[in-house]
Amino acid sequence: MGWWRTHLGGMTLYSLSMTIMAHPKRREHVTKMVRRLGEQTLVAINRGVPVSDVTVVWDTESQGPWWCAREAWKRASQTVATHHLVIQDDVVFCADLPEAVLRLVHARPSSALSLFLPRDSVATAVQKNLRWVATRRFLWAQAVVLPVWMAEWMLRWIDVREQRNPDWKSHDDVRMADFFTARGGPVYVPVPNLVEHIGDELGSIMGHYGSAARRRARAFVGIDSPARDIDWNRLEAVLEWKR
Repeated sequence: MGWWRTHLGGMTLYSLSMTIMAHPKRREHVTKMVRRLGEQTLVAINRGVPVSDVTVVWDTESQGPWWCAREAWKRASQTVATHHLVIQDDVVFCADLPEAVLRLVHARPSSALSLFLPRDSVATAVQKNLRWVATRRFLWAQAVVLPVWMAEWMLRWIDVREQRNPDWKSHDDVRMADFFTARGGPVYVPVPNLVEHIGDELGSIMGHYGSAARRRARAFVGIDSPARDIDWNRLEAVLEWKR
């Protein structure tokens, strides 16, 4: 079991389930994502890593990103995993995503984690040789990891807000960011990022046609590079707010 036996004494403390939220227009790319994640998951399981196969939520009736995200996060409660990863359908990712994500979880088990952030704070972390950014601003939701209890709390909080404010029609990332703001805790981003956003290559479904450079990672591990052996336990972070 390698790292898992050495560091955990053979005990499984945390486990991971994964869901992709997908639109049928991206079926070809999602098929590639599922195949690659399946291969990585098999390798991880053979190494003793507690991770389950990826599932996919398809927005076949174009009900929108929040509907799809909500269904994807609901999968968290349908597993026995302690943590759940929701991935959007417009990314590529590192060579060992399931195991690398669980390494992040072991470093910050009670935190919300976002695996992508195209902001200068990430470049600052690289310059300072830091492994994390802590943000309380608008959340990029290309790949987000939450403890299952937090995912359930988030859905309940958003449902209540929608009942009280029926005109609240924000997309998934804004709704989630509002929850984290209300919760008062930061969202942590690993540096380098474990995923890269390629919406500019695939074509935006939501009509986002801004500068491609502004929607790309400031630091990405790389699709052929593993991330599990990076020292994620170096917890000092660049803060996107003043103390």
